[in-house]
Amino acid sequence: MRRTLALAVIAITLCVNVGGCSTPVDTGSSIPAQSQPIYTVLALLGLGIAITAFHHHSESHPGGSQKVPQTPISVIPLRTTNASPIDLTLDPLQAGQFGALLAGTAGAATVFDLGDTSSGTVTPEYTLPSGYKPTALAIDGGTAHEEWFVNPSGIVDGCAIGPTTCLPSPAPFSDTLAVGGTRYVAADSQHVFIARDDGSTTITWAAFDFAANLVGNGSYTYTAGVGKGLYPKDAVVANGTSISQFLFFHQDGTSHEVQLTSPPATGLGPTMTPVPTNIGNATIAGVDIFAYTGSPTSGLYSIARYDAGGTDPLAFTIMAQTLVAFNGVPNPPIGNPFTVPLTNVHADGAGVYGLDPAGRVVTFNVF
Repeated sequence: MRRTLALAVIAITLCVNVGGCSTPVDTGSSIPAQSQPIYTVLALLGLGIAITAFHHHSESHPGGSQKVPQTPISVIPLRTTNASPIDLTLDPLQAGQFGALLAGTAGAATVFDLGDTSSGTVTPEYTLPSGYKPTALAIDGGTAHEEWFVNPSGIVDGCAIGPTTCLPSPAPFSDTLAVGGTRYVAADSQHVFIARDDGSTTITWAAFDFAANLVGNGSYTYTAGVGKGLYPKDAVVANGTSISQFLFFHQDGTSHEVQLTSPPATGLGPTMTPVPTNIGNATIAGVDIFAYTGSPTSGLYSIARYDAGGTDPLAFTIMAQTLVAFNGVPNPPIGNPFTVPLTNVHADGAGVYGLDPAGRVVTFNVF
């Protein structure tokens, strides 16, 4: 835009001071020939300003007014024939690639697929063992580079990327946590990490190496009440791949962290203000936390980027946000519709991702 402005100024200056700009642009125009180039440049300049204004309306900062939803860089449908998407995760070793867990319907088996946002494709990977119905998924950043699953009973499976059938390695094992509650799985370059929210006041967790050896476990409590527990999906994430730290995001905007030191240490994590909406989840990418804000039911729905902008390193506020829907209407790419609300928010260097109700992975530019 700066270059356009500079060229416009130069053109206007030349046309004012040099007599060579008298050739008519439009011989049928009522504007004098010597003035037509100036009017043409001004019109183009106005178009450039309008385009720039549209772009800035799609991304806003705290306190700004944004009414034009951002257009995603990709909308990728998952396979939904006899399958229903239930979880989404990112590949920590390959930005722009994601894994999807799909529960079988009509008697079909649970399956795992890999997707690539740069090509817009989804590749069916494998079917999980018969009768195994996991509810959460993670991909590790280790040399084996496996997917990890946990089911409601606490049975953990690890499967290598590539074959058309999951051959668990190590053999399926118990996460050692109590039955019931909601389970989550996360992984870094050395550990698979299982957490359980009892739905009341207590979080328990257990960490294993990739040979299924228990390397640490623990628990913490939170205040009882509606909206105090962990998000229903993807609430436990690895903070990077190499520092052995895991974050637990609660629906009230608070979080806890576990550091796999010897012995493991549990402490408070970042607190997000304002509190994100509780229909999705929160996640961390680098030093930024991404979460959904607004309300799809009221028509205004955004993804916010939180960061520590003050003296308190655990006080996270909104630094920028991108509008997903206005008056309940998103702004999809031509021929690639999607709907809100989005869930399963994730982020990496290639984009910010969400899963829509119809099983489409929606990716926005990082902001």
